[in-house]
Amino acid sequence: MEINPSKCEVITLTKKTKPIVNNYTLHNTSMVAVDTAQYLGLNISSKLSWNNHVDCVTKRASHTLNFVRRNFSTCPLHIR
Repeated sequence: MEINPSKCEVITLTKKTKPIVNNYTLHNTSMVAVDTAQYLGLNISSKLSWNNHVDCVTKRASHTLNFVRRNFSTCPLHIR
């Protein structure tokens, strides 16, 4: 199995206001620099803030709740 460089991202974790930007390559392919990345179910931001992760979790919960409301609003009470 080989690593696929097109699926890889680079994130610089720092609290500095002006982080140093490095250009990384893997198998002669330039890596994409991102501000936020998802890893093991967590959304990690480059500023080490939880705001992006909390926003994604609440958005997903809101979508699920709206789906349940939309589909179970017309069901009889004994099914709910």
